Amino acid sequence: MLGAAALGVAAAGGLGASPARAAGAAGVTEVRERAVVVGSGFGGGVTALRLAQAGVSTLVLERGLRWPT
Repeated sequence: MLGAAALGVAAAGGLGASPARAAGAAGVTEVRERAVVVGSGFGGGVTALRLAQAGVSTLVLERGLRWPT
């Protein structure tokens, strides 16, 4: 969906493959979704909701704290 622009951002942000892994880091898992929303703040939450309502398979990535539910 984002194509080359997303790859450029990932490369600039250091999100590519790294030969050194942090101790205790989880393994890599392949996930295929039609859309990825980065951040679950107000904008990300609304975007993910609208995509889900439209039937689009969406992955939300969040770096913040995990709150008990």
